[in-house]
Amino acid sequence: QQQQQHLLTSKTLFVAGLAPALSRIHIEKMFSKFGTVERLDVKTTGTHQSSRYCFVEMDSIEHAQKAMDILHGRLLLHTKLVVQPAHERTSNTSSTSSSSSTGTSTNTMTPAREQQLLDRKIQHLKNKIKQKSESSQGKT
Repeated sequence: QQQQQHLLTSKTLFVAGLAPALSRIHIEKMFSKFGTVERLDVKTTGTHQSSRYCFVEMDSIEHAQKAMDILHGRLLLHTKLVVQPAHERTSNTSSTSSSSSTGTSTNTMTPAREQQLLDRKIQHLKNKIKQKSESSQGKT
């Protein structure tokens, strides 16, 4: 019963908040409940396994939307999952392979930026709730 925050235009999702104990197989099984996982690209930032994120490409936009709607904000192994639309890369992605030697792309969102955006969204929602609460109290 979460309100949709994003309407997807791509079948690729950005997923953050991955606990170190989650293997690639666990992540794939979690998303395969919503459709076929066509591609899974797990990344680690820095030297610690604690800063992990991934890109999941589903077989359709509808399946990706359902996965995002259900999994975003879920607590998994004491870590809150962040599931959002992946940002489109500016370069040609039709011939990219998952065996890239450079690691992370310069166009992906950093965990710090991700947290900053989430904090802004949370504050915005709190303000909306407060406004609705105040306007409903004024009507009684």
